[in-house]
Amino acid sequence: MSTPRSNRLNRGLGLFSLACGLLWPGLAGAACVLDDTNAEVCASNPRRVISLAPHLTEQWAYVGGLPRLMAVDEASDYPAPVKTLPRLGQSLLLGAEQVLAAKPDLVLVWKSGMAQATIETLRRAGVPVFVSEPRSVDMVAQGMLRLARLMGRDAQGKAQVQQWQAQMQALGVSHQSATAQAPTVFYQVWDKPLMTLGGGHIVSELIRLCGGRNAFDAVGALAFTVNVEAVVSKAPDLILASGPNGTGQRLREFWAAWPALPAVANQRVRALPPDVLVRSGPRLIEGAKALCAEVRSAH
Repeated sequence: MSTPRSNRLNRGLGLFSLACGLLWPGLAGAACVLDDTNAEVCASNPRRVISLAPHLTEQWAYVGGLPRLMAVDEASDYPAPVKTLPRLGQSLLLGAEQVLAAKPDLVLVWKSGMAQATIETLRRAGVPVFVSEPRSVDMVAQGMLRLARLMGRDAQGKAQVQQWQAQMQALGVSHQSATAQAPTVFYQVWDKPLMTLGGGHIVSELIRLCGGRNAFDAVGALAFTVNVEAVVSKAPDLILASGPNGTGQRLREFWAAWPALPAVANQRVRALPPDVLVRSGPRLIEGAKALCAEVRSAH
């Protein structure tokens, strides 16, 4: 049963909520999520969105946000319509002033690709900033779900992401092998200096999904330099690369000096399509398919 006191309190709360909606429109009907740094991000139907990382540009577009993108970083180039958008430059070199000048109502950034001071300045200016740092396939899926919620497309985003997850899971099942010994895979990030990935990287997870084993799976670092002798000691069955140095000819020429390596002797030194495997976005499916095909050939 209501009382005069409770009625006054309810009216007061209603007026306060109305005032918030009028003075700070972003608070009215806002969707709130936690980003990958566990910071709360709230946005109300964002229409002026800036993405400052290629994987975030692809994730945002995948869950239906392409028409809302107003600008991107220098490296974002997919899907095709993104190429026509204004480019703000390299995210690591961007200052908060350049971003704020565009008057965004949501900014998407990669934690490892933007200065923390810039992120904090944007937040102090009242701009919602979603920080992404996916370390697993599941984190990619969860990130896309949160982006869909921020744009008010919960149901549509959930349906798309569930379909994506099902495809990824089916890919792992379809590439299971009866062979007890998983082929050892050396994944080359760069050759000068020689760099590879540790067991905590998404690529290592995909290698395991495909039935292989990262030669440096036991290393905790995400990416690190390694000498050729260490690679030779692992006797990889398969050597893979993608990205800037991922051309097959360059890769084969580099490893031709070690013909005794199983991967070299059996002509299993292969280049994978760039971007789809090293970007933690929806096209990981394409990268995983190519990766699984190579791992399967090495069984």
